[in-house]
Amino acid sequence: MNKRIFSFKVAIVLFFLFGGYAARAAEEITILFTHDLHSMFLPHRWEENGETAWRGGYARLCTAIREARKQYPYSVLVDAGDFSSGSFFYMLFPTDCAELQLMWQMGYDAVTLGNHDFDFGPAGLADALRAARQAGVAMPVVTANVKASGTSVQRLREAFENYGVSEYTVFERGGRRIGVFGIIGDEAVMNAPAAVGVLFEDRFAAAARVVQKLRSEEKVDLVVCLSHSGTDVDRRRSEDEQLAAAVPDIDVIVSGHTHSVLQEPLRVGRTFIVSGGCYAAYLGVLTLFASAEAAAERTTEVSFRYRLIPIDSTVGEDAEVAAMIGSFKERLNVVYFDSLGRYMDDTVTFNPSGMPAGRLIAEALRCANHPAFFRQRPVAVVPAGVVRGGMPAGWLTEEAVFSLLSLGVGHDRKAGYPLILVYLTGKELWDLCEVDASCAALFPAARLSLAGLRYSHNPHRLFCNRVTEVWVETDEGEYAPPDKKALYPVVGDLYSLQMLGAVRRLTYGILQLQPKDAAGQRVEDFQKCVLTLPNGLEYKEWIALSDYLRTFPDRRLPSGMVFPEQCQVADDSSLAAWFAHPNGFAWMVYGIVPTVAGGIIGLIVFGIRRMRKRGRRLLYTR
Repeated sequence: MNKRIFSFKVAIVLFFLFGGYAARAAEEITILFTHDLHSMFLPHRWEENGETAWRGGYARLCTAIREARKQYPYSVLVDAGDFSSGSFFYMLFPTDCAELQLMWQMGYDAVTLGNHDFDFGPAGLADALRAARQAGVAMPVVTANVKASGTSVQRLREAFENYGVSEYTVFERGGRRIGVFGIIGDEAVMNAPAAVGVLFEDRFAAAARVVQKLRSEEKVDLVVCLSHSGTDVDRRRSEDEQLAAAVPDIDVIVSGHTHSVLQEPLRVGRTFIVSGGCYAAYLGVLTLFASAEAAAERTTEVSFRYRLIPIDSTVGEDAEVAAMIGSFKERLNVVYFDSLGRYMDDTVTFNPSGMPAGRLIAEALRCANHPAFFRQRPVAVVPAGVVRGGMPAGWLTEEAVFSLLSLGVGHDRKAGYPLILVYLTGKELWDLCEVDASCAALFPAARLSLAGLRYSHNPHRLFCNRVTEVWVETDEGEYAPPDKKALYPVVGDLYSLQMLGAVRRLTYGILQLQPKDAAGQRVEDFQKCVLTLPNGLEYKEWIALSDYLRTFPDRRLPSGMVFPEQCQVADDSSLAAWFAHPNGFAWMVYGIVPTVAGGIIGLIVFGIRRMRKRGRRLLYTR
């Protein structure tokens, strides 16, 4: 009898210990997250707080994920888009989709699509989804506002229907139901030029519709949005903060696209917004503590714990993932690099110190050894938005060079934008400089690195009329003002020079840039402007940079390498400087201001006269 009583007491104790722990654990849900992985399978140089270290790498990330899974048994692992496009491995995207294969191996539960996941076009994304499913990947891809419904994207629509793409998915963890859906933001859509034919529903309407369905039909306890939209210090441009305000029933937004590193979650109402940088530099961890009833009713404050785990050299590599990366590397050398006669690990140059890459790339494009440049050296244009980081110090391989210019795909279906040669008038070169002088402050991605073109500007002058002088480099190496009616060759990558036509729309017609051919006719088909190598392959921007870096003696960049000054600042706040060199926009403003002022003065004078006349009438009546 005593033994039975003892056993009963032990059972009671165990129930309160372990049963109570289970009850508490059920109130604890953890979101493990990444975003903007950009095919960065291998560790890369990472600069933060003035220090440089090797960060990331999927083999390390896998180890961190598995340790976190042990620590947080009730967790889901998600990614907020742009899992592709950023390293040489992306060249295997349509045929192998190595990105999703590795993410499935690491244990991801769900991912969404970012703008760069469309870089191979709708058909390329469809092929990638098919390749992933054939390789055994069963991970759901969630996206609520991407609509592959048109006949022009039939292959993508079929891929969405057959290969695990849906608006949302639901997981159960510790008796709790977690709804996960995906959204791609407005600015990201603007930066998806290859998504031709794909429809994008309004993100607010799509999110509200899916959240309502998750709450009312799926009866979820927690709603997680994988949003490829991003945050910004300027709340007016912080799309995920806008989303949280517009759709307050979202519990957690994993925020991708802007590569933000949030050391603490942003809070908008009851919504947590989290972000962990890019390139697998961090694994994000957000743990929420709330009972199922409180979570469902959203009536009480939810406590949380949050951290970003650095994926650095202190984290060991997972052997299986490392082996998979090695096999993809061998395949890549066979299917792509053999035709170029160069390989991922080939040494290109030694850089004695880190430096911004924009001006170096611009010089590389201007000095490219291509027959099209033998007659006349072009002006080179490199927007900041296409350069993925700076030039790190140390020995640089082909892979490191490519990672600087890894965006996009050419007509040859190979990763990396090709170079194109177009023509602008001298007047349009003024407007090109004005983009850098005026617009870059509002749109940092539009900051231009130029070669063969210099200008001066006065920051005190009217917006879009700040440039005061422009000079173009001649074949003799001198700089002279351009003939505003003459045509000048301009070289840049396919994406950047295609976007020049959008400047007119973005500046409401104030600045106008229209790429032309050598005969001065508007370019309708930019593919006809693509430069090719003697073997017929597209002349990629990264290849031009690699070739340029190889020209330095002993393959070493000069220490303290400097470039000609691109911009001179004419800091003059005088009235004469304000009105000097007005363009059409300035003439319009200068004409409107006195007209409006004259109208106001006229109204005042008219009102005074009426009052005086009325006063005289009153006196006469009396």
